[in-house]
Parts: sequence; C-alpha cells; structure tokens
Amino acid sequence: MPKIKIDGEIKLIGDRQEFASGFYKRQLVLICDKETRYPQELPIDFLKEKSDALEDIKSGDTVSIDVDLNGREYNGRYFPSLNGWRVELKHSGAAAENPVDETQAEPADDNLPF
Repeated sequence: MPKIKIDGEIKLIGDRQEFASGFYKRQLVLICDKETRYPQELPIDFLKEKSDALEDIKSGDTVSIDVDLNGREYNGRYFPSLNGWRVELKHSGAAAENPVDETQAEPADDNLPF
C-alpha cells in the first residue's frame, strides 16, 4: 500500500468512535494548500492505538502526517481512504493566536537601589 506524507493545518479533530467489536478510531480533517484558490480538506482516520498520536495536537496546528492510501470495494463501488499513523507537529496554532508579551511576563520591581 502506498505511503504518503501530507502537510497542512488541522481544521478539526473528531472524538474517539468505539464500535461493539472493540475497534476504535478518530478522524481529523487536514487543510492542504490553504493559500491556494481551492484548498483541500482531507479526512484522515487514525485506527486503534494510532489514534493516541492525536492527543498532543489541536485545531490550528500545522503538521506533517504520514498516511497509508487504501481502497476497498463495496457493492460494486470503490472507495479510497487515508489512514494516518504518525503526526509531526510543525507549528502550534495556539502560539500564533496567543503570543506571549514578554514586557508583561514579569512584574516591574520598583524597589531597585539604582
């Protein structure tokens, strides 16, 4: 099965879905080519223990995701799917939205001897 690396910004991360068989997964939506006229929003599934890779990331983060491209047939129709197995954080979206103002990080000390 082909292995692909996809870069983009996380639009959303879904909740864990559990099934009666014991199988579970999480899905995220990755925005690729955001600066282009037609950005792509790709749903990527993280199956079973691979879904743990989504714990340390959030919407707005810029990431690089390793995926497997899969396909299957159902009732004479064919469907592709992307299954993620590794996420590398490139840039945290929270840092860009809430920059730290270092001038206010430490209180002013008016009791200096000079």
